[in-house]
Amino acid sequence: MTFTIKDFNVSSVNINVLCKQCQHYYSQMNSYHHGNLKKELLDCALKMCERDGYTKLSIRSLAKESNVSQTAPYRHFKTKEDLYAEVAIEVLIRFIKPYLNMIQMILKEI
Repeated sequence: MTFTIKDFNVSSVNINVLCKQCQHYYSQMNSYHHGNLKKELLDCALKMCERDGYTKLSIRSLAKESNVSQTAPYRHFKTKEDLYAEVAIEVLIRFIKPYLNMIQMILKEI
């Protein structure tokens, strides 16, 4: 992951950094930057759906729960429907993956 320094404030030693991966600035002093924001957002969305139901899931609530800016999720999901589609795909992948692994093991034995 590559970062560039945007500005440097000597009085507070606050460095704003541009993430080349997701193109947003964050302050090293005040926030946590996810290594793979899309994966972190999907994981958080799945937890929120399990806890609260999918009807409570919004991009704004996801941003708040993930501790990122309200605009950060829009770099990965243009609409709430896009977010729902990605969550549905992730659920299917997680459901099917153990079965695929089992099929692969069976095929290796044949």
